[in-house]
Amino acid sequence: MDYLLVGGASNVGKSETIYRLAIRLLASGFSVVAGTVPAVFTDFKAILKGNNGNGNIIYVLLNSPTDDVARIGELKQFYDESAFLINMVISSIRGEDEWQRTYVFTHMEITPLTDFVVEIPLARITRRGINFWPALNWYQQTVDEIITRTLAGNPFNI
Repeated sequence: MDYLLVGGASNVGKSETIYRLAIRLLASGFSVVAGTVPAVFTDFKAILKGNNGNGNIIYVLLNSPTDDVARIGELKQFYDESAFLINMVISSIRGEDEWQRTYVFTHMEITPLTDFVVEIPLARITRRGINFWPALNWYQQTVDEIITRTLAGNPFNI
């Protein structure tokens, strides 16, 4: 399985980053076949169907919350229900020193030796005052571009 994981500490924008990606995929012709992508950002799970760069139909599971055992269990159940369809998983994941990270890898049976795993690390914007919003805007646009370029290459090809 191919995984794109958006990682970092709590409240760094992992879920919102995945939401922005879902909106871009929907705008590019993908459609929701399971779950939902909300009209306004909130945590979500969805499977999107669309064409990859080679013109083949693919199914992408997008998941924003991995905060606790219940949310990780919901991800695993959602995955298991449609595993036969899914070509790739895009999900949030906590940082290196947090128990949720190990739990996601174990519970989802992600094995870096046999699965293709790319991780996009996120961090906090520490600027304050009038400098905060321009810094946040730049950061989000840059992260989105890195994800778009990563997904355009092998093995994702979207």
